[in-house]
Amino acid sequence: MTRKIFLIVSLQFIFSCMHAQLFSNLDLQKGFRAFDNNNYDKALQLFTGLLKSDSSGVGAYYGLAEVYFSKDYSGYNVEKAYRHILIAQNNFGELTKKQLQTLSRVNIDKEKIDLLRKQIDDELFSMTVAKNTAEGFNEFIHEYPNNANIEKARELKDQLSLYNASSGNSEDAINNFIKSNPNGKEVQKAIRIRNIVAFQNAKATNDPKALKDFIQKYPDAEEAADARSALATIEFANAKKENTIAAYDSFLVKYPDAEEFNEATTQRNQLAYIQLLEQNQAKDKVEKQEMRGDIETQKTSINLFIAGSVILLLLAGLLFRSYKIKKRSNIAITFQKEIIEQKNKEIVDSINYAKRIQDSLLPSLGEIKKSIPDIFVYYRPRNIVSGDFYWFAQQNSRVYIAAVDCTGHGVPGAMLSMIGFNFLNQLVSELNITDPGQILDHLHSKISHTLNNDQEVHKDIRDGMDLALLCIDHAAKTISFAGAVRPLYFVDDEGIKTIKGGFYSIGGIKSLTDEFFTTYTVTPKGKATFYLVSDGYADQFGGPKGKKFKTKKFQELLLSLQSKSMEDQQKQIESTFLRWMGNNEQVDDVCVVGVRV
Repeated sequence: MTRKIFLIVSLQFIFSCMHAQLFSNLDLQKGFRAFDNNNYDKALQLFTGLLKSDSSGVGAYYGLAEVYFSKDYSGYNVEKAYRHILIAQNNFGELTKKQLQTLSRVNIDKEKIDLLRKQIDDELFSMTVAKNTAEGFNEFIHEYPNNANIEKARELKDQLSLYNASSGNSEDAINNFIKSNPNGKEVQKAIRIRNIVAFQNAKATNDPKALKDFIQKYPDAEEAADARSALATIEFANAKKENTIAAYDSFLVKYPDAEEFNEATTQRNQLAYIQLLEQNQAKDKVEKQEMRGDIETQKTSINLFIAGSVILLLLAGLLFRSYKIKKRSNIAITFQKEIIEQKNKEIVDSINYAKRIQDSLLPSLGEIKKSIPDIFVYYRPRNIVSGDFYWFAQQNSRVYIAAVDCTGHGVPGAMLSMIGFNFLNQLVSELNITDPGQILDHLHSKISHTLNNDQEVHKDIRDGMDLALLCIDHAAKTISFAGAVRPLYFVDDEGIKTIKGGFYSIGGIKSLTDEFFTTYTVTPKGKATFYLVSDGYADQFGGPKGKKFKTKKFQELLLSLQSKSMEDQQKQIESTFLRWMGNNEQVDDVCVVGVRV
């Protein structure tokens, strides 16, 4: 009897387990069917219910991750998706053979779980990149240390932190970055920027102590020699202001290699001669007064006068000899100066010829206005030729306009600009590539191949170009944009807006990444004005405090111009730039393109 009861109870237990397992499998299948039919709330209910009976259920956690990661679901939450897929991954290794068979019936395996985890990792990284803040990258690194994109996040955080530290031209801020990232990839670049900023700040004070402090703090800086030269110039000016032999002698002892050494020597000797003449004049005055006395006193005065005259004659002879030597030196210097001036003229003539070649490549404004009537271009090279250029092309109903900023300025920047100009024409006019992002991808490949054929040898080269590219399709009535570092600014009925360019320059460190440039479709509210710019305008030093113009002030300027015609906008942009620059040197090439659509 007892054995019969035990057998009945055992059979009931086995039946209940099989019944629970059967219904669990059915609920899992129902959950994925609901998900496939976009019935997300039903799927969420079924997957959550499964966890009440099996908290380690890999299938349920995977299903929850799928639901929360679906962008069609109103409760889309990538962080919740991450937490659930992480549990599914961790628990997968503990599954029994029977549980694995159950998952296979709903087409779930380790490869599929790992794939979803990677997609979620990439989405979390993309969200962090979109924030584009050092705090956002720090939070990502702290919250997701096992994310597949963690190294990229660290690298972008370092780049952004360096950019933030250097944007204010603060030596202390850049030094804090260097201390915080002693082994970072950007530390050498930070040291170089720190040295430039420190030297410019020290030089701007016109204070010898500031320059001496710079030389003492950074003796190995490339600017140390310039600092010593600037220090010599200031101290020579102070010696001239004091105008004493002791001041000149002190300068000559401290700065034997200074450019002002010869001038200081000449002025020191002239001052000594004048003092000697003044002493003799005083002596003559005393002698004349003594001549009114007795004859012996007069004889003594005459003898002294004769002796003084002899000394003057000797000194005059020495000065005459010095004059003859100096005259011969001046003749040689004049000859050398003429040779240098001739060489400079030949160089300038060559650069002017290069400018004519570069100008002939640039599209005329009249040609552009046939396709884009409301447009202006403000183009101001720093030197004779420019590393900035603007580019225009028309292909069927599509019109392309770009503002491009090449590495450097002057002759090197101009050479790179001609390469970029020709490649852009080839990609659009010959290869018929129409999408702005794909144009930048192909341009990057061509520039990288041209400048860095051997990546192992040239992997540290950062030559390239930043650009903003706008495409207006008249037939499709669409506007699209892609950028490499440079943004697109546009003003519509809602105010001024910005679409940022990609993180990487064309031909620069992007060669070390697999990322593609993104094409953005722009849908303004009402009539809009678009602006493509290089960084030269915002980076110009000037104003009452000698600071940068900066991006915020530039955006405020653009917003204030919306009631004006495009021609008047160009005039206002130019006059504002010239007033701000004042007597300061232009620091970079400037290119601003405005288009009203």
